[in-house]
Amino acid sequence: MTRIFAFSLAFCIALVPTLASADDAKDRAKALFLQGREHYVAGRFADALDAFEQANAVKPHPVMLFNIAQVYEAIDDLPHALARYDEYLASKPGDAKEVQAKVKALNERMATWAEVTVDSTPPGATVWVASLDLPPRGQTPIVLRLPPVQLTLIFQLDRHERVERSVALQAKQKVSLAVAMPPILPVVEVTTEPAGARVSVGDSAAPGVTPLRFGAQSGRQRLRIELEGFEPVDREVVLDETHTQSQPLRVDVQLDRAIPRGQLVIVVDPAGASVKVDGQVVGTAPLAGPLTLKQGLHRIEVTAPGTLPYSEMVSIQPNATTETEVELDVPGKPTDLKTVSWIVMGVGGAAVVGGGIAAILASSAHGDFEDCGGDAGCARTQEEVDLADDVRSKALATDVLLGVGVGIAAAGAALYFLSGDDAPSASGGATLVVAPASGGLMGVGRFEF
Repeated sequence: MTRIFAFSLAFCIALVPTLASADDAKDRAKALFLQGREHYVAGRFADALDAFEQANAVKPHPVMLFNIAQVYEAIDDLPHALARYDEYLASKPGDAKEVQAKVKALNERMATWAEVTVDSTPPGATVWVASLDLPPRGQTPIVLRLPPVQLTLIFQLDRHERVERSVALQAKQKVSLAVAMPPILPVVEVTTEPAGARVSVGDSAAPGVTPLRFGAQSGRQRLRIELEGFEPVDREVVLDETHTQSQPLRVDVQLDRAIPRGQLVIVVDPAGASVKVDGQVVGTAPLAGPLTLKQGLHRIEVTAPGTLPYSEMVSIQPNATTETEVELDVPGKPTDLKTVSWIVMGVGGAAVVGGGIAAILASSAHGDFEDCGGDAGCARTQEEVDLADDVRSKALATDVLLGVGVGIAAAGAALYFLSGDDAPSASGGATLVVAPASGGLMGVGRFEF
């Protein structure tokens, strides 16, 4: 007897939590049912459906299936409503005949509805009919049975923009609808001082003028900011999903006044030579066209294999075109006669200038000598002798420099004419010999035909 009592007592102790748990589930389901009924009466069908489905999950009951079916029927989601009514009828309820009659009527009604096949790119978008306040119909791809009226279909997909499509349906119509879901792009906000600058992203067309907020593809992007009368600005940015409408990537730019510019045309021989301007490679000869450079001095450097490097400074004037020709020299190649002629004439000119300076100095020395002769304290002294020697030396220097300078310049001029376009061909040739002569130099030229 003692053993039977002990077992019974243990069974009762184990049963108490189970009964308590069952009562809690029943109370929770009842509370959810009451919430669902309140939502349903108020027309909050999405909330009503959620409450009824939670109640059925906590404490399954055929009545909950009937309530869920009524919610679907109220929002014209007849496929889901009929499925729940069929589940309710499977429980063999007392009102089976009334529910069967309802199911028949709903099937006849739905037979006149349109059939809409909906897909999206990418797939998986959640679909609502008419309003986001109603329960969703499912995810794409999906086939919807809809009444023959004009409806709005709403599509939502994570990290994509919401899309709405209006469709006008007819009875028993079959419709296919494909929807592209644009991704939600990172957001950039560009401001400039002054405002009104055009903004473009990469090679795409300008999305607008500043101040400007727009979406751009994730990753590295190059912004080009341009305003007439100001220097253009290139700015590289890195965009990601954290740059949203509420927290965009902000780019603030202070524009500088534009520097006047001009054009530079560089003609280079040989072709294929590398051309640099201010240390930056701008291309290989022949260049595609004129270069646009800022006003001022710029260094040109031209190099090619097997030739001597070339460099020069060019001055660019605003709104003007400057042209320069470059012919690279080969090591060991004789310098052409025209180049030599310019060098010779330059040397001669320098000598003539030196002779002029010497003449001025000689004239000054001669004045000092005459002053000394009229002075009793200076005449017939060593100072007078020194002044006389100074006059003679400066006069000699003047004669030599002027004579040599004129001779060299004349030789350079003769050489220039010998090297002109009408000069003898390579089969003949031209030579020039410069030799000392009385009072200076003498140049002798020779043509060979």
